[in-house]
Amino acid sequence: MIRRAQLSPFMIIGLLLFFFFVIILSNQDAVVQRAQRPQELSSASDVRIYVESCLQKTAQEALLENGRQGGYFLLPEYATTNLTENVPYYKEGGVLLIPTDQTIAGEVGKYVDALLDICLGDFEPFRKQGQEISFQPPQTAALLTRDGTLQLVTTLSVSITKKEKTTTLQEFTVDVDVTQSYENLHLARTIVETMEGSDVCVTCFAEQAQQAKVFVGILPNSNQTTLFELRDDNYTFDNKPYYLRFGVKHE
Repeated sequence: MIRRAQLSPFMIIGLLLFFFFVIILSNQDAVVQRAQRPQELSSASDVRIYVESCLQKTAQEALLENGRQGGYFLLPEYATTNLTENVPYYKEGGVLLIPTDQTIAGEVGKYVDALLDICLGDFEPFRKQGQEISFQPPQTAALLTRDGTLQLVTTLSVSITKKEKTTTLQEFTVDVDVTQSYENLHLARTIVETMEGSDVCVTCFAEQAQQAKVFVGILPNSNQTTLFELRDDNYTFDNKPYYLRFGVKHE
């Protein structure tokens, strides 16, 4: 008599467990593969956030520090030379020398290019995580938009290498609200444009200054120069008020 092969209950259970583990292992491989891709993206994304945060911070510092030099990162040709902190002339011999809005924007870009590296700190937080990072010197284009926003587009070319995989980020863009900074600049224009020789027309700008809540300091200088300091306590960065300083040289 021929006996048919029969599967014992133990064999059936064993086969079921085998297929169960095969399915689990297959799913784990798929999960690992999916997880690796977001991790790589997250690394580049974190670097982008890090750089753009530094751009934002450095641009704010630029507005504050440049304001002390009339909005310039490097003083122009026409400026005082005998002060502890020299300032540009916004008017000399009857000729207006007030910087344009776009000039001020460009000076912010120069500041960012020169000092961004201080904030980046050689990307030390990422290097500690085992990432190799190289980057080129920044080149920033600054554009003032009609809504009072300063847009900075910085080319930095950051290369991130980890586990023999390299990702490169080229451009970084941030928008900085410069409304208050430019309100102070426009107030300075009113002050300078309404002067007659060494005479300051206080009533010509008093209402504008009051509305902006800006204190205007006026200091005659012995070198046929009147110095101005605009202080805006409502516009601060790191708890420091914004100053705009400039001079007018008389004929």
